Amino acid sequence: MKRIEVAIALFLHRDDHKGICLWGQERQSTDKLNGTWEFPGGKIQSGETPVSAVQREVKEEVSLSEKQQLFVLSSKYNLFSIEDHTYSDQSLQVNLHIFLAKTPKEMLPIAGWQKLENYLNGKLIIPAANSKFLEKLNNYLLENPLFWSMDWDL
Repeated sequence: MKRIEVAIALFLHRDDHKGICLWGQERQSTDKLNGTWEFPGGKIQSGETPVSAVQREVKEEVSLSEKQQLFVLSSKYNLFSIEDHTYSDQSLQVNLHIFLAKTPKEMLPIAGWQKLENYLNGKLIIPAANSKFLEKLNNYLLENPLFWSMDWDL
């Protein structure tokens, strides 16, 4: 079975009207994941740490400047550490390194903000590997209402 290491960033935003939102993008590809909603991230390359991989991927996919990039991410917000997922056909095991990322103001007007609820209730199609950790994130936010007042200084 093939095993890959993937690092992803979850950009969270609490909107007064929509509730908790996550920034994602609809995948445009020719493979079986075409049309699914994904978060910034990707495979960890040889010699990279999960933090450096997710920083590289965020820069590529969200187009944040170097200054913003350094401001966005820190390993101290690696909320779930590693989340393993084996696809049902047993062909692939994905180890997800999931990071909470501070959302810079410049990112708020960018299209791609979707309600967390829509990821959870199936209105948005997501890769199977993401379902488990989104449920954990939702539970974490419900159990920790002070999350939004957390000190985000990196």
